Amino acid sequence: MTSKEEVPEDVLECANLLMALNCSKPTAEECKKIQLWKNIANAMELTIIPKTEDCKVSRCLDVGTKSKMPYWLDKFIRDNIGVGPKMIIEKSLTATDLNPNNGRLSMPPSQIVDEDFVTEVEKTIKEKGLSGKGLDATIIDCKLRRWEVNLRIWDMSGRPIYNLLTGWNQVVKDINLQEKDNIRLWSFHSNGKLYFALILLPPSTDSGKPKP
Repeated sequence: MTSKEEVPEDVLECANLLMALNCSKPTAEECKKIQLWKNIANAMELTIIPKTEDCKVSRCLDVGTKSKMPYWLDKFIRDNIGVGPKMIIEKSLTATDLNPNNGRLSMPPSQIVDEDFVTEVEKTIKEKGLSGKGLDATIIDCKLRRWEVNLRIWDMSGRPIYNLLTGWNQVVKDINLQEKDNIRLWSFHSNGKLYFALILLPPSTDSGKPKP
């Protein structure tokens, strides 16, 4: 059996592609790649990950890493001429995040890992005079579902807090988000509009680290 270190990068990419395609129909080009990778894997006695029943739930297999986008997100950004992808936050959802009476996802600046994102948002809101209205944005998930939300900066106890409002309750309902679920958010722009990609991490992942 070939060791992990000897597996070509193309074969590792194949795993991401196959997982991303579990819930979608591959293009002709992707079918050719899959067949090529299957041939390579068979020659190396590797096992291609089979199609699972994960399509029936909101949790997706391909979540990427903190520094690398999952395949489905990278493809969506390329297909939609997106720019400036950034991994902005990874957090465990709290009861406050899921309370329908609050209707918001809280993102404290101290937890936002990309300072450029904070700077860009503050600049956009200031230049467009949106201090009281917030910035409209779209959330997507691995099934490429879309939800319209509104990003606002609230002053809470003398410190700014970023909040995703308006359509957040629908996101919680459709994805069936639960307290202590770990999520990762990427941001990017497409045609001048702000997008967020919400990635629901596997249960075994806690802030990017496997549970003991």
